[in-house]
Amino acid sequence: MKFSIWPNINRAPADLLGEVRVAEDTGWYGVWLADHYMPNTGDTTPARGDTYECWALLPALAAVTDRIRIGTLVSPTSVHHPALLAKRAATIGLLSGGRMVLGLGAGWQINEHHAYGIELEPPGKRVSRFQEAI
Repeated sequence: MKFSIWPNINRAPADLLGEVRVAEDTGWYGVWLADHYMPNTGDTTPARGDTYECWALLPALAAVTDRIRIGTLVSPTSVHHPALLAKRAATIGLLSGGRMVLGLGAGWQINEHHAYGIELEPPGKRVSRFQEAI
């Protein structure tokens, strides 16, 4: 069995990097970052507070570690263009020496889609878009 951490990305990046270094030093398998723009409220209400962008944090994680796997939990294809996701993941894969793990999902969080004007399509269309992205 392999164990990974899923740190909250609303904390200061310096604290996150410290936690990830400890995870690497103590033998954890991976660290997965949520790919969300804000905390979930369950409806269209936007949430306040810091939520750092996971794709900006992943290169920093690669730079301060040597062994632990890093990746997304998960990146919604409803928000990200698949070519951009592939390019980001491939670049971070090279930066990390092959430790990048790309987690993909169809998208679900109502409030972030609404707040940024991104259509959250019905489930059937979202799954079709997800399949196409893969």
